[in-house]
Amino acid sequence: MRDPVSNYITHQIQEHSWEYHFNEEALKVEEYLSTEADYEKSRLRIAFEQRILSWFDYKTWFQEQYGCAAIEDHLGLNDILNLSETYQKNKKFYSDYSFLNQDLIALQEWEGHTLFLGLNYNENLKKIPNSIFILCPAHILSQITDINTSASAIDNHWVKTESQHLDYSLQARKYFDGFVTLKIKNKNVELFKMDEDLSKEKIDPKIFNFSLTESNPFSQALITKESQTFELSSINLTILDYATAVVTPLTKGKTVLGFLLGLKTSAVNDDDKSVLEKISQEAS
Repeated sequence: MRDPVSNYITHQIQEHSWEYHFNEEALKVEEYLSTEADYEKSRLRIAFEQRILSWFDYKTWFQEQYGCAAIEDHLGLNDILNLSETYQKNKKFYSDYSFLNQDLIALQEWEGHTLFLGLNYNENLKKIPNSIFILCPAHILSQITDINTSASAIDNHWVKTESQHLDYSLQARKYFDGFVTLKIKNKNVELFKMDEDLSKEKIDPKIFNFSLTESNPFSQALITKESQTFELSSINLTILDYATAVVTPLTKGKTVLGFLLGLKTSAVNDDDKSVLEKISQEAS
């Protein structure tokens, strides 16, 4: 992240509202709320989670207006764990800040400044001497504040996943010709376990290595937390005679730890996707 500079932000940040700049998107949020009573979340968070407002467009506009620092959009799992540990350790010190919520958190003291991460600036920060606001995506905020985001919880999750992998494979193979579990290691995807038949094929495990900072079905599933259907040729992946695949996020709480990958020689359908999502829920 860039060197934070707070003075300009402190005095100018509230002069413009995202709803005035992204008027069409704000109206779509209103339409959404007229049918979905999602009042526990802010309008801005709803705009991002419902993919009404592009985070890239919002971030670009926000930084042009206010010149503030921003957390990287694609943090590695180790970075998330470190931020979560820092947040959990320090949050009791900021319990008097009643304006903090899921969209704005106090992280830590840094060189005499208090660092805040959030989706949008809060004017209450003007009352806090030496406060620094850092823009942070909604999906990263959710992971940082999730009590399940800890090294021990993640380790226990993978122990459970390994012990149940045969059962998961049997469920998946009723719909797919091959089944693979992938694990996130920092900013990359790597093989965790294949079904027994695939294991006998002596497939090079490195073919499952993909970067989560690049555009591919895995990074899309990471950001959206939704299953992605794709042709293997679209990512230059060759595995036996498989042609199509479904990738589904494998989560612990609000943190994506890996993916379930179903492989087929024919086209995939909604039932295929549903079975992977069911397995993911069992494994969470």
